[in-house]
Amino acid sequence: MGFGYPSGELTPFGPEAWVALFRLATFGAWSWLRTYALAFGGALLCSAFGTLAFTKRQFGTAAGVIAALLSLSDAGGWAEGGWAWHTEFGVWPVTLAMGFVLFALARLMDVLNFERKRDVGFAGVLIAISLLIHQLSLMVYPVAVPLLVLDQRLRTGKLSAASALRVLLACAVGFGLAAFYLLPMMARSDLTQDLGVLGSSLHELGRKLGEGGLFGSMWPPLFALGLVGGVLALFEPKQLRFFVPSVTLIFILLSSKVLISDLHLERLVSGLIKVEAHRFLLVAKLFWFPLVGHCVASLARLAIARKSGDFSHRRTRLVATLVLLTACTPLAWSAAREFYRTQLNRPVLPVEETQYWTDLSKVFDWSKQVRGATNEFYRIAYALPMHDHLSAIAPVFDPTFVYKVGYTPAQQFNRFPMTDEPEVLQALSVKYIVSDHPLSTQSYRHEKSFGKLEVYRLVHFRSEPFEIQGAGSASLEQFEPERVRIRVRGTDPDSRLRLSVASFPRWRATLDGAKLPISTVPVYDTEYPILMEVPVHDGVLEFRYVRRFIDWLGFGLTIATLGGLAGAIALHFWRPRQPAPLDTRANAVARAVALRLSAFARRLGRRGGAAIAALSALTIGLVLWRVAKPPLAKSSLFRPGLGVTLELAGKPCVPDGFAAWQCGEDRVEARIESGEYGAHSCMNTSAEGPLTVSIRTRAPRFVAGQYDTQQFGGQISLDFDEHSVGKMPTRDPSLGLQFFKFDTRASAGNLVNMKIALQGAPLYCFDLWLQP
Repeated sequence: MGFGYPSGELTPFGPEAWVALFRLATFGAWSWLRTYALAFGGALLCSAFGTLAFTKRQFGTAAGVIAALLSLSDAGGWAEGGWAWHTEFGVWPVTLAMGFVLFALARLMDVLNFERKRDVGFAGVLIAISLLIHQLSLMVYPVAVPLLVLDQRLRTGKLSAASALRVLLACAVGFGLAAFYLLPMMARSDLTQDLGVLGSSLHELGRKLGEGGLFGSMWPPLFALGLVGGVLALFEPKQLRFFVPSVTLIFILLSSKVLISDLHLERLVSGLIKVEAHRFLLVAKLFWFPLVGHCVASLARLAIARKSGDFSHRRTRLVATLVLLTACTPLAWSAAREFYRTQLNRPVLPVEETQYWTDLSKVFDWSKQVRGATNEFYRIAYALPMHDHLSAIAPVFDPTFVYKVGYTPAQQFNRFPMTDEPEVLQALSVKYIVSDHPLSTQSYRHEKSFGKLEVYRLVHFRSEPFEIQGAGSASLEQFEPERVRIRVRGTDPDSRLRLSVASFPRWRATLDGAKLPISTVPVYDTEYPILMEVPVHDGVLEFRYVRRFIDWLGFGLTIATLGGLAGAIALHFWRPRQPAPLDTRANAVARAVALRLSAFARRLGRRGGAAIAALSALTIGLVLWRVAKPPLAKSSLFRPGLGVTLELAGKPCVPDGFAAWQCGEDRVEARIESGEYGAHSCMNTSAEGPLTVSIRTRAPRFVAGQYDTQQFGGQISLDFDEHSVGKMPTRDPSLGLQFFKFDTRASAGNLVNMKIALQGAPLYCFDLWLQP
């Protein structure tokens, strides 16, 4: 999609594997639609049985059944799970991942309570599966696992070293099995858009808790039962059940903006700004339903447990119960109807009534025939409503490269266009465009009609996914997702080739075996700095998507973990049993480690203790110092020490803190601002400008930047020594965060007075940087 993106590197492939397993299980006899429906149903059942397994170990079977039924009937809401989320919005992979998270936590409880080695392996595999289905799992385990271990200590009053080591080993196995994906994803998170949502304030969160509206569509009595269940778990007379209430409360707090707006932890871990905080309510709800089940089951046990030997007393209670039920029947009936209306009544939209689906099916049949009749490289673009993602599955039905105009499921990558400008479509080699509205006849020629959908052909279609800058010609020999071969002829020393594929770190370019530097350049003018460009001479040019160190490291860890698991299984079946059980051996190891640490601490003495205290204080000081500074790009022009001067609306700006200036009554400073699709760390001012940023420096090869707006109308310009280098208007605010790049290679290395002027809309959120 788009100009290509690192599939399987930044997004887990678990959902695709899940559907493929159902395809395999049915031997391909069912259509993809039926297979997908079966896989979807399997995801819901997996989530329900995960809830049952987890709740059963915490509160018993009765509570588990109640919690599982509630999870299946959850109406849900935006990013809160339930039917609205996994069905209407189609985000069922999150539900599936959370099901495996609950299975994994249930197994970890077995790891803590039993000495069975198989529990360690099963827990590790379940952790890995959840991580490979959705990234949200990665945020659950660091909170849940330590609390689970602490709960074991508080509940039983003991925690053996062997149990703690087994839990640690299970987590290591899970993360090791998923390392081939996890490590590259975490190392390259800067390639994703800042799509994070800050969440509610603590005041608003408290208000929702008090009003019972924390979960948007949850029936209020269920919310109240969850609160009571939490209190019962904490104050149960026989034993403290600390884990579920505490983990629920923590994830409710994480759904607020406290981490960023109050604690500013994004300055310490920049990736926090990419987290949609309100999704933590989905996690909190995982543990809310077990609390509801615990409350209902506890009240039922209390009612059943009351027995009396006095027959007359029992008869009196029976009569009183019948009278009470008779009086409450109207209320109970109303409550049952309300529960059905809010939680169970689900209007199911048949396939044939799904918007555009019937017409799209005909389009797919036509496009498959067209694809089969030619070997020409081309794409089909779909200009449908922005959040209609049906066309994204087109390649399943017609093996053709696709481009979705507007917001798409792949929009989390920051090198992805959204528009239908002819220049973008031409660079993408778009030949046909499917639209639900008429298109300009100047750029498009009408081809076919399929119900409400029209198919147009791009007038200036270009099949070659590349363009030669300067002398020379080229021919395409191979175009695959991770390998492109182009033969170049007739070039001169100034020739360059621009490849219409998104530039990502894993691409490597060679010409007749010699490595070439890759520059990231705009699709046209200064817009969409996405594509790859290399200097060329006559020969065979090859682009390959290769593994870097972090990829090999993750891959190696996964192979090592698989080897360790295979060795453990082999030893279990073929090696004679050792006389000492796992618990004894693990305790011996733990005791030996503890003795060595104790001896080392005694040798350090008071001086060593003082040194440790000083190191701890230094670490805390460094963290506080880092938190005090807003995060900006490492090459940002607004970082201290670069010698930039600012002028806002004709008034000089005076430095006033880290990345902050006072300009008369107005202020320019680094802040966290919410945009159309997420929050960004950027410079901000409430003034209309113009803001002029000046610096005397050696001209770089590129001057780049980003901006997000909340209004129309704005402009960005670049001057060298009072001569205009380029000028650009800002884009539609609905496009969200935008990147731009001025090509200054003609002046690179010269000492210049550089001036960048921003006017109007982009001053809401912007940043600038130089690229040598």
